[in-house]
Amino acid sequence: MKRNVIGWGAAAVLAAAVASPASARPPYLQAFKDQYKVTATSKPRINAAANCAVCHIGAPRDAKWNGYGEALGKALGAKGVTDKAKLAAALAAVGKMRPAGRQQTYDQIIERDNLPGAPGGGARNMNNQPPAQPAQAAAAPLRGTWEALFNGVNMDGWAKMNQGNWTIQNGVLKYTGGGNGWLRTTRQFKNYSMVVVWKYTNATAANDAGIFLKGGMAGNPWPTGGVQLNMGPQDNFGSIGGISASRPRADLIKRNDWNTYQVTVMNGDVTVAINNQVAWPGGTLASLNQNGYIGLQVEGFPVEFAQIWVMPLP
Repeated sequence: MKRNVIGWGAAAVLAAAVASPASARPPYLQAFKDQYKVTATSKPRINAAANCAVCHIGAPRDAKWNGYGEALGKALGAKGVTDKAKLAAALAAVGKMRPAGRQQTYDQIIERDNLPGAPGGGARNMNNQPPAQPAQAAAAPLRGTWEALFNGVNMDGWAKMNQGNWTIQNGVLKYTGGGNGWLRTTRQFKNYSMVVVWKYTNATAANDAGIFLKGGMAGNPWPTGGVQLNMGPQDNFGSIGGISASRPRADLIKRNDWNTYQVTVMNGDVTVAINNQVAWPGGTLASLNQNGYIGLQVEGFPVEFAQIWVMPLP
């Protein structure tokens, strides 16, 4: 299963950059949105509303700043600043700075949507340096570019199928309940790594949802040929139907908190980790070795998605 190891190294890199979305949202990301007038239709349309990668290379607790975050920290002069006026002044000052080796100021870079995970920015930081790889992935360099499938502002790149109430609030994609339905990407994927950060609004044994790793457009209420990574019900978290090595891993789930699913699909092979722990030995499924849509599937229960990233692989 060597191919899984290579793909899993890529997923592990991004996992280091995924943080609980509540940890940095107001007031910093709100100040950022106010400074650059981020709306559902305006530029910049970067995933600033839900993503700590605006300022961080790694999770905030790791204090790994990109060039923009480092400059902003120096401008603020202290940690934990929440005063709106001070934040606005620091953002305005940093925006006029020019990062080393770049011709544009941060304001100009941001106006072009060039931030980590955004169009044109890939998985690189504001100084255009790739994120550090974990030691265990040193022999398996990144083979693609991380892209934000959910931008935190609108549902660009997604198509609503069947019924279901979807909304975006405070940079989080929410299914509010009321009927069955699913969202699918407007693009198809074959080989890829993906990271999804999600939680149930009210965790119960009845919660039922999942992530389609591959699916077609036809079918009601679910897609034909859908291969689903489970998010319930009962204790069925992290299993995939049709894969003998697959098994539920409820022991890795945080019931009333954000959870991170990391998945790599490579030529029909698949690996899964939950909250940075490998869920089960990699498995193989023939239906994964083809192009298909990635989808979010829900069955009546409220669920939230804070971050969805994908790295297409050869």
